[in-house]
Amino acid sequence: MCRMFFISSKKIIPTQKLLDYLIESEKSLVKQSQFNKNRLQKDGWGFGYIKGEKIEIFKSINPIYQELNLIKNKIQKIENNFFIVHARKASNPKKIEFNKLISYENTQPFSISDIIFTHNGTLNIVDEIYENLGKYKKFVKGINDSEVLFWHVIKNIDAYGDIKQAILAARREIHTVWISVKKEYRQFDEPYTGLNIFLTNSEKFYALCDFKLKKETFSIMTENWEYGNYALRFNKDEFTISSEPLDKGKWEKVPHNSIIEFDIKKFKYNIKNAGELL
Repeated sequence: MCRMFFISSKKIIPTQKLLDYLIESEKSLVKQSQFNKNRLQKDGWGFGYIKGEKIEIFKSINPIYQELNLIKNKIQKIENNFFIVHARKASNPKKIEFNKLISYENTQPFSISDIIFTHNGTLNIVDEIYENLGKYKKFVKGINDSEVLFWHVIKNIDAYGDIKQAILAARREIHTVWISVKKEYRQFDEPYTGLNIFLTNSEKFYALCDFKLKKETFSIMTENWEYGNYALRFNKDEFTISSEPLDKGKWEKVPHNSIIEFDIKKFKYNIKNAGELL
């Protein structure tokens, strides 16, 4: 599965801080991406941020652990107070020829207008959710489940106006569709394996934590840290959240079925239960 992290600071994020979390710390994103040879995040990577009113996105289809010099070069040029990163292990619920999944269009983050989005997990009923996109179907450029999920969330944001409510409504809709189609998917117990979502605009960041595995699996580099439970660090100057701890320091564990809202401007956050599905 993929690895994600988001960081926000009251001031411009120091370059060294980004380099630590991405490359140099003992549990950096790059080290996580290649630590377990059976769980390599090798299928592309990307980052994004919003400068003024302009979204800046960079993507590469190569393994993140093979592009340290490129990372360093790109990071040196960033002067911003928040930053989101995604390292990809491609999901393939439709059993597509794997090399077709590796492309710029299939690489995260995805973005539109003032929104940047990343996902960790697999949407099993991708065709059914795609068919429910309506006018948003025309915007899908790739052939992966995460991009369909992205436009599914955008559809709900446009419908509800409130991002947090839209994320939860998008999740409920997936489960509603699942009720009518699950007989066709006897190989799956649920409509998705993981619905961990990061979404940010220039004012607020949201994270849905929904990645409960039937068989207990632990994170890549932190012993006894349940896979899918975010790691969060907050102090007066920094808010950081990631798929798992990025160093050996203290991190708060975000439990399954939580939704986080962080106000970038006011520098405050809250964690709430994401509620019942139906």
